[in-house]
Amino acid sequence: MKTTQEIKQRSEEIKQEVSKINEYVQAYRDDPELGNFTSKDGECTIFVDLSSDPIYKEYSGKSLLSNDIYDFIEDTFDFTKSSDYLTIEVKYPTGMKEEEKAKIQKLYRAHYALKYNKTRKDIRRDRLTALAFVFIGIIILGVDIAFRIGNPDSLWGEVIDIFAWIFIWEAGDLFTFTTLQNQQKAAEYLKLLSCRLK
Repeated sequence: MKTTQEIKQRSEEIKQEVSKINEYVQAYRDDPELGNFTSKDGECTIFVDLSSDPIYKEYSGKSLLSNDIYDFIEDTFDFTKSSDYLTIEVKYPTGMKEEEKAKIQKLYRAHYALKYNKTRKDIRRDRLTALAFVFIGIIILGVDIAFRIGNPDSLWGEVIDIFAWIFIWEAGDLFTFTTLQNQQKAAEYLKLLSCRLK
């Protein structure tokens, strides 16, 4: 069992580590030895090395890029600044033909175009669902009011009221939080789609 002093000491150590979070991120950004991206003068370049690992997704017949490539790019993208112009510089295997390089770039852009379109559709669907939930909630509240006029002491009136507010709450959640998250994802996908590929 730890003593109070040990707990306080550990708590202080954690607070010190938390206070250094931004320093750690900046040190990672500034370290040229890591070599997976650079950021200066409003431009960020992510370096992707395709020279040693599988490029295409297994069983795709070279029609899909490996998910590891996208995972790496998205993980590294998290360290970039949103205001920076993005470039992705690819190191291709030695001797790769220009046609295959163009194919890889085409597959990359298609991937993020599809993700962007899907996210935009999700936003539209969520907005329509939220509107439907608001109307359903309002209709149920109207039923609740009519029910309570004839049965002011009924427990069912409370159940109907709660049911109506659940629909309205879900609509608020979809309109605000879910839509905001999807808009952020769409902006990220659009930036990854419209980046300069070298």
